[in-house]
Amino acid sequence: MPPKPSKNGKPADPRLAATVRTINDLKRSKPSWEELVKLCSKYHNALEVVTETARAFTAGMRAAASHAGKNSSLDVQRELYAIADIHDRLETHRTNVRQSLSEGFMIPIKRYIDAEMSTLQAWEKNYKAHFKYLNNEMTKAEEASKSAGKKNAAALQQAILDLTSRVKEIETARQSKLRELFLVEREKYCGLLLRYVEVVKSELKLHEDGFHSLGNGVSGWCDLASSKDSLPADSESLITAKERTFVGLKTEGGSPAPVPSHGGGYGGHAAPASYGGGEEYGNEQWDEEEVWDEELYDDNSGYNNQQQHQPQQSYGGGYHNAGIPAPPAPPPMGPKPGQPAQQQTWKVRALYDNVADDAQELSFRAGDIIEVTKQVNDEWWAGLCNGQHGIFPSNYCEQL
Repeated sequence: MPPKPSKNGKPADPRLAATVRTINDLKRSKPSWEELVKLCSKYHNALEVVTETARAFTAGMRAAASHAGKNSSLDVQRELYAIADIHDRLETHRTNVRQSLSEGFMIPIKRYIDAEMSTLQAWEKNYKAHFKYLNNEMTKAEEASKSAGKKNAAALQQAILDLTSRVKEIETARQSKLRELFLVEREKYCGLLLRYVEVVKSELKLHEDGFHSLGNGVSGWCDLASSKDSLPADSESLITAKERTFVGLKTEGGSPAPVPSHGGGYGGHAAPASYGGGEEYGNEQWDEEEVWDEELYDDNSGYNNQQQHQPQQSYGGGYHNAGIPAPPAPPPMGPKPGQPAQQQTWKVRALYDNVADDAQELSFRAGDIIEVTKQVNDEWWAGLCNGQHGIFPSNYCEQL
Protein backbone atom coordinates (compact mmCIF):
# COMPACT_ATOMS: atom_id res chain seq x y z
CA MET A 1 0.00 0.00 0.00
CA PRO A 2 1.58 3.33 -1.06
CA PRO A 3 1.72 6.11 1.54
CA LYS A 4 -0.96 8.81 1.34
CA PRO A 5 0.13 12.12 -0.15
CA SER A 6 0.75 14.96 2.26
CA LYS A 7 -2.15 17.37 2.71
CA ASN A 8 0.14 20.36 3.06
CA GLY A 9 2.00 19.68 -0.17
CA LYS A 10 5.15 18.40 1.55
CA PRO A 11 6.39 14.86 0.74
CA ALA A 12 4.94 12.29 3.19
CA ASP A 13 7.41 10.57 5.52
CA PRO A 14 7.00 6.75 5.05
CA ARG A 15 8.16 6.14 8.63
CA LEU A 16 5.46 8.36 10.01
CA ALA A 17 2.84 6.66 7.81
CA ALA A 18 4.02 3.22 9.01
CA THR A 19 3.84 4.36 12.62
CA VAL A 20 0.26 5.57 12.26
CA ARG A 21 -0.78 2.41 10.41
CA THR A 22 0.81 0.10 13.00
CA ILE A 23 -0.71 1.84 16.00
CA ASN A 24 -4.15 1.69 14.34
CA ASP A 25 -3.74 -2.01 13.52
CA LEU A 26 -2.88 -2.74 17.14
CA LYS A 27 -5.97 -0.90 18.31
CA ARG A 28 -8.27 -2.54 15.78
CA SER A 29 -7.08 -6.05 16.72
CA LYS A 30 -8.79 -6.03 20.12
CA PRO A 31 -12.27 -7.29 19.02
CA SER A 32 -10.85 -10.21 17.06
CA TRP A 33 -8.61 -11.22 19.98
CA GLU A 34 -11.53 -11.07 22.38
CA GLU A 35 -13.50 -13.29 20.01
CA LEU A 36 -10.55 -15.69 19.93
CA VAL A 37 -10.71 -16.01 23.73
CA LYS A 38 -14.44 -16.80 23.56
CA LEU A 39 -13.87 -19.47 20.90
CA CYS A 40 -11.03 -20.94 22.93
CA SER A 41 -13.38 -21.23 25.90
CA LYS A 42 -15.93 -23.06 23.72
CA TYR A 43 -13.22 -25.39 22.43
CA HIS A 44 -12.09 -26.08 25.99
CA ASN A 45 -15.64 -26.91 27.13
CA ALA A 46 -16.27 -29.09 24.08
CA LEU A 47 -13.13 -31.13 24.83
CA GLU A 48 -14.36 -31.64 28.38
CA VAL A 49 -17.63 -33.02 27.03
CA VAL A 50 -15.70 -35.26 24.62
CA THR A 51 -13.59 -36.65 27.46
CA GLU A 52 -16.59 -37.33 29.68
CA THR A 53 -18.51 -38.95 26.82
CA ALA A 54 -15.51 -41.02 25.70
CA ARG A 55 -14.91 -42.35 29.21
CA ALA A 56 -18.58 -43.23 29.55
CA PHE A 57 -18.30 -45.04 26.22
CA THR A 58 -15.25 -47.07 27.30
CA ALA A 59 -16.99 -47.96 30.57
CA GLY A 60 -19.96 -49.17 28.55
CA MET A 61 -17.63 -51.15 26.30
CA ARG A 62 -16.12 -52.91 29.32
CA ALA A 63 -19.58 -53.65 30.70
CA ALA A 64 -20.67 -55.14 27.36
CA ALA A 65 -17.45 -57.14 27.00
CA SER A 66 -17.72 -58.51 30.54
CA HIS A 67 -20.49 -60.86 29.36
CA ALA A 68 -18.28 -62.56 26.77
CA GLY A 69 -18.16 -66.32 27.32
CA LYS A 70 -14.97 -67.47 28.99
CA ASN A 71 -14.87 -70.62 26.90
CA SER A 72 -15.51 -69.09 23.48
CA SER A 73 -14.53 -65.42 23.54
CA LEU A 74 -12.12 -64.74 26.40
CA ASP A 75 -9.40 -63.65 23.93
CA VAL A 76 -11.84 -61.22 22.29
CA GLN A 77 -12.83 -59.85 25.70
CA ARG A 78 -9.19 -59.16 26.60
CA GLU A 79 -8.63 -57.16 23.41
CA LEU A 80 -11.81 -55.15 23.95
CA TYR A 81 -10.53 -54.29 27.41
CA ALA A 82 -7.12 -53.40 25.95
CA ILE A 83 -8.60 -50.98 23.41
CA ALA A 84 -10.75 -49.37 26.11
CA ASP A 85 -7.64 -48.90 28.27
CA ILE A 86 -5.87 -47.15 25.39
CA HIS A 87 -8.85 -44.88 24.84
CA ASP A 88 -8.87 -43.93 28.52
CA ARG A 89 -5.17 -43.10 28.33
CA LEU A 90 -5.79 -40.94 25.27
CA GLU A 91 -8.46 -39.05 27.17
CA THR A 92 -5.84 -38.30 29.81
CA HIS A 93 -3.81 -36.65 27.04
CA ARG A 94 -6.93 -34.76 25.97
CA THR A 95 -7.24 -33.48 29.53
CA ASN A 96 -3.71 -32.09 29.17
CA VAL A 97 -4.82 -30.35 25.96
CA ARG A 98 -7.66 -28.72 27.85
CA GLN A 99 -5.28 -27.60 30.56
CA SER A 100 -2.93 -26.14 27.94
CA LEU A 101 -5.83 -24.29 26.31
CA SER A 102 -6.94 -22.84 29.62
CA GLU A 103 -3.72 -22.10 31.52
CA GLY A 104 -1.31 -21.70 28.63
CA PHE A 105 -3.48 -19.90 26.08
CA MET A 106 -6.83 -18.48 27.11
CA ILE A 107 -5.87 -16.92 30.45
CA PRO A 108 -2.59 -15.30 29.25
CA ILE A 109 -4.25 -13.91 26.09
CA LYS A 110 -7.07 -12.37 28.10
CA ARG A 111 -4.57 -10.74 30.45
CA TYR A 112 -2.63 -9.40 27.47
CA ILE A 113 -5.76 -7.88 25.92
CA ASP A 114 -6.66 -6.16 29.19
CA ALA A 115 -3.16 -4.68 29.55
CA GLU A 116 -2.52 -3.86 25.88
CA MET A 117 -4.92 -0.95 25.52
CA SER A 118 -3.51 0.96 28.47
CA THR A 119 0.02 0.27 27.20
CA LEU A 120 -0.81 1.51 23.71
CA GLN A 121 -2.52 4.62 25.03
CA ALA A 122 0.50 5.46 27.18
CA TRP A 123 2.88 4.84 24.26
CA GLU A 124 0.83 6.98 21.88
CA LYS A 125 0.56 9.81 24.42
CA ASN A 126 4.32 9.80 24.95
CA TYR A 127 4.93 9.66 21.19
CA LYS A 128 2.75 12.67 20.47
CA ALA A 129 4.21 14.72 23.32
CA HIS A 130 7.78 13.96 22.25
CA PHE A 131 7.22 14.90 18.61
CA LYS A 132 5.27 18.00 19.57
CA TYR A 133 8.36 19.14 21.44
CA LEU A 134 10.65 18.27 18.51
CA ASN A 135 8.40 20.06 16.04
CA ASN A 136 8.34 23.16 18.23
CA GLU A 137 12.13 23.10 18.39
CA MET A 138 12.19 22.70 14.60
CA THR A 139 9.93 25.75 14.15
CA LYS A 140 12.17 27.80 16.42
CA ALA A 141 15.25 26.76 14.41
CA GLU A 142 13.57 27.76 11.15
CA GLU A 143 12.65 31.18 12.49
CA ALA A 144 16.18 31.66 13.85
CA SER A 145 17.68 30.86 10.45
CA LYS A 146 15.42 33.42 8.78
CA SER A 147 16.45 36.09 11.27
CA ALA A 148 20.14 35.19 10.94
CA GLY A 149 20.02 35.86 7.21
CA LYS A 150 19.62 39.52 7.98
CA LYS A 151 22.68 39.45 10.21
CA ASN A 152 26.24 38.40 9.50
CA ALA A 153 27.40 35.20 7.81
CA ALA A 154 28.57 33.58 11.07
CA ALA A 155 25.11 33.91 12.64
CA LEU A 156 23.51 32.46 9.51
CA GLN A 157 25.91 29.51 9.47
CA GLN A 158 25.16 28.71 13.14
CA ALA A 159 21.42 28.94 12.53
CA ILE A 160 21.72 26.50 9.64
CA LEU A 161 23.69 24.05 11.81
CA ASP A 162 21.01 24.26 14.51
CA LEU A 163 18.25 23.67 11.98
CA THR A 164 20.09 20.68 10.50
CA SER A 165 20.56 19.21 13.99
CA ARG A 166 16.82 19.50 14.68
CA VAL A 167 15.97 17.78 11.42
CA LYS A 168 18.31 14.88 12.24
CA GLU A 169 16.89 14.67 15.75
CA ILE A 170 13.36 14.30 14.40
CA GLU A 171 14.49 11.70 11.85
CA THR A 172 16.32 9.69 14.51
CA ALA A 173 13.31 9.84 16.84
CA ARG A 174 10.99 8.62 14.09
CA GLN A 175 13.31 5.71 13.34
CA SER A 176 13.62 4.77 17.01
CA LYS A 177 9.90 4.99 17.73
CA LEU A 178 8.98 3.05 14.62
CA ARG A 179 11.41 0.27 15.52
CA GLU A 180 10.01 0.23 19.06
CA LEU A 181 6.45 0.00 17.76
CA PHE A 182 7.32 -2.77 15.28
CA LEU A 183 8.87 -4.79 18.11
CA VAL A 184 5.74 -4.30 20.24
CA GLU A 185 3.60 -5.63 17.41
CA ARG A 186 5.94 -8.52 16.66
CA GLU A 187 6.14 -9.49 20.33
CA LYS A 188 2.37 -9.61 20.43
CA TYR A 189 2.02 -12.04 17.53
CA CYS A 190 5.09 -14.10 18.43
CA GLY A 191 3.50 -14.57 21.86
CA LEU A 192 0.29 -15.72 20.20
CA LEU A 193 2.22 -18.20 18.08
CA LEU A 194 4.16 -19.50 21.09
CA ARG A 195 0.99 -20.16 23.07
CA TYR A 196 -0.65 -21.81 20.08
CA VAL A 197 2.38 -24.06 19.58
CA GLU A 198 2.17 -25.18 23.23
CA VAL A 199 -1.42 -26.26 22.60
CA VAL A 200 -0.35 -28.08 19.43
CA LYS A 201 2.44 -29.87 21.33
CA SER A 202 -0.04 -31.18 23.88
CA GLU A 203 -2.31 -32.31 21.04
CA LEU A 204 0.65 -33.94 19.32
CA LYS A 205 1.23 -36.17 22.36
CA LEU A 206 -2.40 -37.22 22.13
CA HIS A 207 -2.16 -38.04 18.42
CA GLU A 208 1.26 -39.72 18.67
CA ASP A 209 0.13 -42.02 21.47
CA GLY A 210 -3.05 -42.81 19.57
CA PHE A 211 -1.16 -43.49 16.36
CA HIS A 212 1.37 -45.83 17.96
CA SER A 213 -0.91 -47.58 20.46
CA LEU A 214 -3.88 -48.03 18.17
CA GLY A 215 -1.89 -48.31 14.95
CA ASN A 216 0.28 -51.13 16.28
CA GLY A 217 -2.73 -53.13 17.42
CA VAL A 218 -5.28 -52.55 14.70
CA SER A 219 -3.98 -55.27 12.40
CA GLY A 220 -4.19 -57.93 15.11
CA TRP A 221 -7.61 -56.71 16.18
CA CYS A 222 -8.90 -56.96 12.62
CA ASP A 223 -7.56 -60.51 12.34
CA LEU A 224 -9.20 -61.45 15.63
CA ALA A 225 -12.49 -59.85 14.59
CA SER A 226 -12.41 -61.95 11.40
CA SER A 227 -12.08 -65.20 13.39
CA LYS A 228 -15.81 -65.47 14.11
CA ASP A 229 -15.96 -68.90 12.44
CA SER A 230 -13.12 -70.41 14.49
CA LEU A 231 -12.72 -71.16 18.17
CA PRO A 232 -9.69 -71.09 20.48
CA ALA A 233 -7.90 -74.35 21.15
CA ASP A 234 -9.28 -74.53 24.70
CA SER A 235 -12.82 -74.26 23.37
CA GLU A 236 -12.23 -77.02 20.83
CA SER A 237 -10.78 -79.20 23.58
CA LEU A 238 -13.86 -78.65 25.71
CA ILE A 239 -16.18 -79.50 22.81
CA THR A 240 -14.36 -82.69 21.83
CA ALA A 241 -13.60 -83.91 25.37
CA LYS A 242 -15.08 -87.30 26.26
CA GLU A 243 -17.71 -87.38 28.95
CA ARG A 244 -16.64 -88.73 32.30
CA THR A 245 -18.53 -91.80 33.46
CA PHE A 246 -18.17 -93.84 36.60
CA VAL A 247 -19.58 -97.07 35.20
CA GLY A 248 -16.97 -99.57 34.08
CA LEU A 249 -17.27 -100.46 30.40
CA LYS A 250 -16.05 -103.94 29.73
CA THR A 251 -13.84 -104.62 26.77
CA GLU A 252 -13.87 -107.70 24.66
CA GLY A 253 -11.45 -109.38 27.03
CA GLY A 254 -13.76 -108.80 29.92
CA SER A 255 -11.61 -106.25 31.68
CA PRO A 256 -13.07 -102.83 32.49
CA ALA A 257 -12.15 -99.81 30.38
CA PRO A 258 -10.11 -97.16 32.18
CA VAL A 259 -11.97 -94.18 33.60
CA PRO A 260 -11.07 -90.84 31.93
CA SER A 261 -8.78 -88.62 33.97
CA HIS A 262 -9.67 -85.24 35.46
CA GLY A 263 -8.64 -83.47 32.25
CA GLY A 264 -11.83 -84.56 30.48
CA GLY A 265 -15.46 -84.13 31.29
CA TYR A 266 -16.46 -80.58 32.00
CA GLY A 267 -13.18 -78.92 31.07
CA GLY A 268 -12.63 -76.31 33.77
CA HIS A 269 -16.08 -76.43 35.51
CA ALA A 270 -17.28 -78.77 38.21
CA ALA A 271 -19.87 -81.21 36.88
CA PRO A 272 -23.37 -80.81 38.37
CA ALA A 273 -24.04 -83.35 41.07
CA SER A 274 -27.19 -84.62 39.35
CA TYR A 275 -25.18 -85.74 36.34
CA GLY A 276 -22.72 -87.91 38.26
CA GLY A 277 -24.77 -91.09 38.03
CA GLY A 278 -25.06 -91.22 34.28
CA GLU A 279 -28.59 -89.74 33.93
CA GLU A 280 -29.64 -88.59 30.49
CA TYR A 281 -29.26 -84.86 29.85
CA GLY A 282 -32.46 -84.61 27.86
CA ASN A 283 -34.60 -85.76 30.76
CA GLU A 284 -33.38 -83.20 33.30
CA GLN A 285 -33.22 -79.42 33.38
CA TRP A 286 -31.35 -77.51 36.06
CA ASP A 287 -30.70 -73.95 37.10
CA GLU A 288 -27.01 -73.07 36.76
CA GLU A 289 -26.99 -70.66 39.70
CA GLU A 290 -28.66 -73.25 41.94
CA VAL A 291 -26.14 -75.92 40.96
CA TRP A 292 -23.21 -73.58 41.62
CA ASP A 293 -24.67 -72.81 45.05
CA GLU A 294 -24.92 -76.46 45.93
CA GLU A 295 -21.61 -77.59 44.52
CA LEU A 296 -19.36 -74.74 45.54
CA TYR A 297 -20.74 -73.54 48.85
CA ASP A 298 -22.67 -76.35 50.52
CA ASP A 299 -20.25 -78.91 51.89
CA ASN A 300 -23.13 -81.27 52.64
CA SER A 301 -24.60 -81.32 49.13
CA GLY A 302 -22.44 -80.99 46.02
CA TYR A 303 -19.25 -82.41 47.45
CA ASN A 304 -20.99 -85.32 49.10
CA ASN A 305 -23.10 -85.91 46.03
CA GLN A 306 -19.95 -86.23 44.01
CA GLN A 307 -18.55 -88.62 46.58
CA GLN A 308 -21.67 -90.74 46.33
CA HIS A 309 -21.00 -91.31 42.66
CA GLN A 310 -17.29 -92.04 43.16
CA PRO A 311 -16.15 -95.63 43.64
CA GLN A 312 -15.80 -96.40 47.37
CA GLN A 313 -12.25 -97.21 48.42
CA SER A 314 -11.67 -99.82 51.08
CA TYR A 315 -9.03 -99.57 53.76
CA GLY A 316 -7.08 -102.26 52.01
CA GLY A 317 -6.42 -100.04 49.07
CA GLY A 318 -8.97 -101.62 46.71
CA TYR A 319 -12.43 -100.56 45.61
CA HIS A 320 -15.79 -102.03 46.53
CA ASN A 321 -16.89 -101.80 42.89
CA ALA A 322 -14.94 -104.74 41.60
CA GLY A 323 -13.32 -104.37 38.22
CA ILE A 324 -13.18 -100.57 38.29
CA PRO A 325 -9.61 -99.28 38.42
CA ALA A 326 -8.77 -96.45 40.81
CA PRO A 327 -8.79 -92.99 39.16
CA PRO A 328 -5.45 -91.22 38.96
CA ALA A 329 -4.62 -88.92 41.87
CA PRO A 330 -5.37 -85.21 41.21
CA PRO A 331 -2.45 -82.78 41.02
CA PRO A 332 -1.37 -81.41 44.42
CA MET A 333 -3.10 -78.20 45.42
CA GLY A 334 -3.11 -76.02 48.46
CA PRO A 335 -0.20 -74.85 50.63
CA LYS A 336 3.30 -75.63 49.41
CA PRO A 337 5.18 -78.53 51.03
CA GLY A 338 6.95 -77.43 54.17
CA GLN A 339 4.27 -75.01 55.29
CA PRO A 340 2.77 -75.57 58.77
CA ALA A 341 -0.15 -77.94 58.82
CA GLN A 342 -2.36 -75.44 60.61
CA GLN A 343 -1.91 -72.88 57.81
CA GLN A 344 -5.12 -73.23 55.80
CA THR A 345 -4.56 -70.34 53.37
CA TRP A 346 -2.05 -69.71 50.62
CA LYS A 347 -1.42 -67.04 48.03
CA VAL A 348 -1.67 -67.24 44.24
CA ARG A 349 -1.11 -64.76 41.41
CA ALA A 350 -3.80 -64.15 38.79
CA LEU A 351 -2.69 -65.01 35.24
CA TYR A 352 -5.75 -63.56 33.54
CA ASP A 353 -8.53 -61.05 34.15
CA ASN A 354 -11.65 -62.59 35.65
CA VAL A 355 -15.05 -60.88 35.48
CA ALA A 356 -17.60 -62.37 37.85
CA ASP A 357 -20.62 -64.04 36.26
CA ASP A 358 -22.65 -63.66 39.47
CA ALA A 359 -22.46 -62.24 42.99
CA GLN A 360 -20.70 -65.35 44.35
CA GLU A 361 -17.75 -65.17 41.95
CA LEU A 362 -14.62 -63.09 42.60
CA SER A 363 -13.45 -60.51 40.05
CA PHE A 364 -9.78 -59.65 39.63
CA ARG A 365 -7.20 -58.46 37.11
CA ALA A 366 -4.13 -60.24 35.80
CA GLY A 367 -1.27 -59.81 38.29
CA ASP A 368 -3.49 -59.48 41.38
CA ILE A 369 -2.45 -61.48 44.46
CA ILE A 370 -5.27 -63.62 45.85
CA GLU A 371 -5.35 -65.26 49.29
CA VAL A 372 -6.93 -68.69 48.88
CA THR A 373 -9.06 -69.64 51.89
CA LYS A 374 -10.59 -72.84 50.60
CA GLN A 375 -10.33 -75.41 47.83
CA VAL A 376 -13.94 -75.91 46.76
CA ASN A 377 -13.24 -78.70 44.27
CA ASP A 378 -10.67 -79.62 41.61
CA GLU A 379 -11.47 -76.59 39.45
CA TRP A 380 -12.64 -73.88 41.86
CA TRP A 381 -11.14 -72.15 44.88
CA ALA A 382 -12.51 -69.56 47.30
CA GLY A 383 -10.42 -66.59 48.33
CA LEU A 384 -9.93 -62.91 49.09
CA CYS A 385 -8.76 -60.18 46.70
CA ASN A 386 -8.97 -56.40 47.06
CA GLY A 387 -11.22 -56.77 50.09
CA GLN A 388 -13.74 -58.99 48.24
CA HIS A 389 -14.47 -62.67 48.89
CA GLY A 390 -15.71 -65.17 46.34
CA ILE A 391 -15.01 -68.25 44.27
CA PHE A 392 -12.81 -68.30 41.18
CA PRO A 393 -11.39 -70.81 38.67
CA SER A 394 -8.11 -72.27 39.90
CA ASN A 395 -6.69 -72.54 36.36
CA TYR A 396 -6.68 -68.73 36.16
CA CYS A 397 -3.87 -68.52 38.74
CA GLU A 398 -0.43 -69.75 39.59
CA GLN A 399 0.78 -70.55 43.08
CA LEU A 400 3.47 -68.33 44.59
